[in-house]
Amino acid sequence: MKEERGHPDLSSIDLSQSLINKIYDRLVDAIATDRLQPGARLNQRELAETLNVSRQPVSHALHRLKASGLAIEAGAKGLVVAPIAEIEGLVVERAANNIATGQCDETEIKALKALLAFGNKITKTTPVADCIEADVSFHRCLSRLAASDVITETINPLWPHFRRLMGRVLMQGTHRKTSWQGHRHISEASLAGDAPEARRLMKDHIQEAKMFILDKIQPN
Repeated sequence: MKEERGHPDLSSIDLSQSLINKIYDRLVDAIATDRLQPGARLNQRELAETLNVSRQPVSHALHRLKASGLAIEAGAKGLVVAPIAEIEGLVVERAANNIATGQCDETEIKALKALLAFGNKITKTTPVADCIEADVSFHRCLSRLAASDVITETINPLWPHFRRLMGRVLMQGTHRKTSWQGHRHISEASLAGDAPEARRLMKDHIQEAKMFILDKIQPN
């Protein structure tokens, strides 16, 4: 049986269009719709074969993916699709930089502070639906503060999946307060314009939530 190579879910590029932009848009779309999942290897030769183009425009498109934070180097594997923690880390880093340089809409800063005020009042009896909605609003607010259309468009299709994960975590009453303590620390670093610290805290926050799911919640 012939081994299937490349990425069969990606259709060929129309050669009459701008190649680099079209390849980049095609890859971003595949990442956004989870056809290229976090950790998927982005091999220049395989992608060129799959998309029926030469390697050079693919190389330029991959450089753009890396610059946008949607792809990262992973040792011997080479370039791979960035994990969600890396993408969210980039979001909050850019948000903090924008706040530090006065490039943010004051309305969004007020919205972030209002969400934190809600988080400070959360108890184990706060409705799960309210906690999930606030959690989603928190991350979306950071995306707007980051002012990156590419990252926003990439993350938007994944929100139903995020909501499900958030629900499983927040069903555990004791974790509702813990989760928002993480949000508070992230927000404080962001509002202070400390981009490296905000990024570190976000990655830790997502990793802690992931480990909580693995340790505390049994699969259905």
